[in-house]
Amino acid sequence: MRAAVARIAVAGSLAASAGCFYVEPINQRPALDIRPASDDPVFRGATVTLEAVANDPEGQIVAFQWRVYACTDATSIEACDLEPMFTGVQREATFLVPAFRADPDGEEGPKPGAPVESLRVVLEGRDDLGAAARPDQELILPVLNAPPSVALRVASAHGTVITTPIDVYARYADADDAPANVTLEWTAFSPSQVPDALTLLLVPPDGDPGFRQEGRRFTPQVTGNWDFRVIATDKAGAQTEEHLTITVAEDGPPCLGAWAPVASAQPTPLTQPTLFRVLAVRDDLDAFPRLSAASFVGEPEFQWSLKVGAGPRQLLPNATSSLAIDPLTYDAGTVLDVRVEVFDRKRTAITCADAQQTCSVISQPACIQRQTWRVEAR
Repeated sequence: MRAAVARIAVAGSLAASAGCFYVEPINQRPALDIRPASDDPVFRGATVTLEAVANDPEGQIVAFQWRVYACTDATSIEACDLEPMFTGVQREATFLVPAFRADPDGEEGPKPGAPVESLRVVLEGRDDLGAAARPDQELILPVLNAPPSVALRVASAHGTVITTPIDVYARYADADDAPANVTLEWTAFSPSQVPDALTLLLVPPDGDPGFRQEGRRFTPQVTGNWDFRVIATDKAGAQTEEHLTITVAEDGPPCLGAWAPVASAQPTPLTQPTLFRVLAVRDDLDAFPRLSAASFVGEPEFQWSLKVGAGPRQLLPNATSSLAIDPLTYDAGTVLDVRVEVFDRKRTAITCADAQQTCSVISQPACIQRQTWRVEAR
């Protein structure tokens, strides 16, 4: 009987103990998310900001750890740099996207310095009691490559004339690459779309370190519209194609640009010795004063003539740009027609009537090859 009572007492004691047992609540892991600050595309060389978003069931403060890796293909760890290009512990991560990787892209991949094509972002989080988010939050960001820019211009002091050299320059840059990483492919197509030979020009450095310049020279043998094409390619393979149309023309006639004294249709008094002069002649190849010492550049030819009163016009053996007239050589009241005509190497005939004070072989008043002064000796 006493044994039974003892067993009942022990059981009651155990039941009382079981009713007072306390178990601490389990600390749940936080949940993480990565939120880009902008929906804009990500380019190499751009600044990116990411925000860490944490959801902790107990409302605890979560500490963050960022790691960002530069990759060729972020879906493969082997295609990313071994060391992160950015680390941080703040809620926001702001970093500059590198243009090139620090490590090679595998044994068979590009050498060190391959262009960055994506980023692997890893975010770790741990709450106050040490519970870590599992798994780590990861985000793959595609990285775009901005194409290079290129601008073309033609430079020629003698116009774009057949059989004469014409220079073309390309000024280029790249928003996310140094211009040193840009290569240019040049092609010049004749009017019949046949590629033509080009000669490399030595070009001094551009005044802006963000730009470079290259130049090519060609000597067209036919007239018409020539198509210059330049393809700029950066290290990541992005391309920009730029075209420039150059209209090559025949050598046009020279144009008298300036003269002295002023010419008038009515006879003007000539009271003292006067020098009639051509001050300037516009022409692609035979300008006055001469454009340069280049072998293909020449000078115009001047033809002076004089008509005294109603007499015939006399050609004067004077091929210079000026002619001196002394009124004392003539009777007072004598009307003189002092005339100059200009010719370039093509010697296009001036066929206007002798009575015309000026003449344009292309029927353009702004481009005349004849000028006449009518003066009266006094």
